[in-house]
Amino acid sequence: MKKLLALLLAVLMVASFAACSSGGGSGDKGSTKGEISVFYYTFSDAYISTVRSSMDKILSDSGYTYNDYDANGNQTTQTEQVQTALAKGSSLLIVNVVDTGSNDAAQNIINLAKAKNVPVIFFNRSVEQSVIESYDKCVFVGTDYEQAGHMQGKMIGEYVLKNYGKLDLTLLEPADLPAYLAQDRLRTILLDKCGLVGSLPPPTDADYWIRKPSARAFDDCCNEFWSLAVYVTKGLCRREFLYAADHLHLLRRELLRMLGWTVGFTHGFTFSLGKNYKFIDHYLHPHEWKALLTTYEQGSPQALWKALDGCMALFADAALRCSKALGCAYPRYEANIRRYVTDMRRKYAPEA
Repeated sequence: MKKLLALLLAVLMVASFAACSSGGGSGDKGSTKGEISVFYYTFSDAYISTVRSSMDKILSDSGYTYNDYDANGNQTTQTEQVQTALAKGSSLLIVNVVDTGSNDAAQNIINLAKAKNVPVIFFNRSVEQSVIESYDKCVFVGTDYEQAGHMQGKMIGEYVLKNYGKLDLTLLEPADLPAYLAQDRLRTILLDKCGLVGSLPPPTDADYWIRKPSARAFDDCCNEFWSLAVYVTKGLCRREFLYAADHLHLLRRELLRMLGWTVGFTHGFTFSLGKNYKFIDHYLHPHEWKALLTTYEQGSPQALWKALDGCMALFADAALRCSKALGCAYPRYEANIRRYVTDMRRKYAPEA
């Protein structure tokens, strides 16, 4: 942006020969250099807002009389504003054109200025070279969009390659952006050149905090865990080890849910344990953490049985603590399911 403004100022100094009369407007310091009219495609764009503030300061400090115009994203409005400024005797037009989809908008502005012999400086938003060359008192100040795009793409690519372990890259259509942002409040907008987002509330991870369970949620978790224990047992007894391992994974998710609740009852429900409970080791007792890790050892039928035993022991202890904190009864069916697991194991897998 600094380079853009510096170049604009240099061009402005060259074009200032045309500024010869004062017309009144914001920033007027009684200058006799003539009114300069500055047209922005919209004031609401964050980048353009910064450019406008800097431009106003430069013009004011240099003693120019100027007027800022907001087209609010409407090309018809901007063209009418140009006509009004020229009718008031503007001696220089600085234009951030609205419509870049065709040459018509910029060409119309040039034709209006040319009829009054008023210089035009287009900036930021691209204007075709053939349009610029149609008037000898017209210039464009800005970047080469194609070159800038290649440079930005290269920079992004290099950053992704260096930091691929830290990034979660998602590409979206503009129409999908509102729904995407609504999904998660833990977001910070780093750059929004086109003003698609507007303002967002301060980012927060509150959506990921541990949720205090209701009695119904607690009961559902217990029911799911012990039901899955039956399926794991069936798989092991039938020597369907992949089936058993898959259901053990589902069972462990309920165990982690219950362990997360015990952390919440101990430390409060105002923080997150991270995705997949990755920070839960910071809050568990060392023996709990060690016991939990052993449930991930599943390289043999014996290891799967041991993992199931470990999960059941951890769950029963955590569930009892949660039931006391909630003031509700712990389901009685644990004893029946444990008996079932023991009987089936003795009958079909005594070697385990």
